[in-house]
Amino acid sequence: MPTFAPRPFAGEPDIPLLADLNAACQAVDQLDSPPNLQAMRENLLEPTGDWVREVVLWQPGSEVLACALVWVPPPTERSDVFFGFVVHPSARQGDLPGQILAWVEEHAATLAGPATRLTTSASQDDHWRLAIVPTFGFAPIRYFLRMIRRLDESLPVIPPPSGYQIRPLAGLDEVDAWVALFNAAFADHWEHYDATAEERQIEMARPRYRPDLDLVAVAPDGILAAFCSCGLSDLDDGSREAWIELVGPHPAHRRQGLARAALAAALAALRDDGLTEAKLGVDAESPTGATSLYEALGFTVAQTTTVFRRPIRSVRAIEQI
Repeated sequence: MPTFAPRPFAGEPDIPLLADLNAACQAVDQLDSPPNLQAMRENLLEPTGDWVREVVLWQPGSEVLACALVWVPPPTERSDVFFGFVVHPSARQGDLPGQILAWVEEHAATLAGPATRLTTSASQDDHWRLAIVPTFGFAPIRYFLRMIRRLDESLPVIPPPSGYQIRPLAGLDEVDAWVALFNAAFADHWEHYDATAEERQIEMARPRYRPDLDLVAVAPDGILAAFCSCGLSDLDDGSREAWIELVGPHPAHRRQGLARAALAAALAALRDDGLTEAKLGVDAESPTGATSLYEALGFTVAQTTTVFRRPIRSVRAIEQI
């Protein structure tokens, strides 16, 4: 395939073109969780806080053949760049995947430096991506689980410990307290990046955000001690999908059953809202043993996602810095 120069993402006018690209891929790949328009708009159009996002398309004619997205986190002691890409089935056998990776390396080196590590992922049913990524020198470094629980079955009723109460977050007034809780709860988790109040406000402005499903456990002294945040996505077929997006107690309040109680309350709220299933993602090596908690509450593993990584190695990318 000839080399085509990518063009910048044009925003909302490009969404229908990318929807067509995703539909063509889904017709071949048959992914268990295909992309949807709501998630696409969130990933491509919404503000990114302190993160840098770059998106480009390969469109030699009327049809978009590929799209690549690069996420660069705020500067830390690590130098990481996360990326994703979609390639039309008709263009997968040529050198377009190599062109995409070359673009990723060039921009990663420019944005984050020559010591950058490139990170991407693929779910177990994404057979093409699982096959192509290792051919570019990427090695698996971590595994994440997607777990599912039916809500039309009996749900556990788990009250919080004595003196604690579970309630919805008090909106923007408690954003700073929630961010402090989140950063403490996940400080010892793999690849944790501290959240900011701006990023949290962006999350709260998303269509899937439901204030009544953004639960916190409050300690007797009024301090936020744990949280369980849920989100609802509108799928392209008109159905709704419920995700348990974040669950965690403050380290000072661990092993009291707070996460279990907050999660049970969230499941009940989702059921009462008419949802029949809840999903969540979890690190298979979670240092807090989160997988065991979810299994105890009836979640089962539905899918494994592999995270791949390697350092930048393109001489051309480094020379262009």
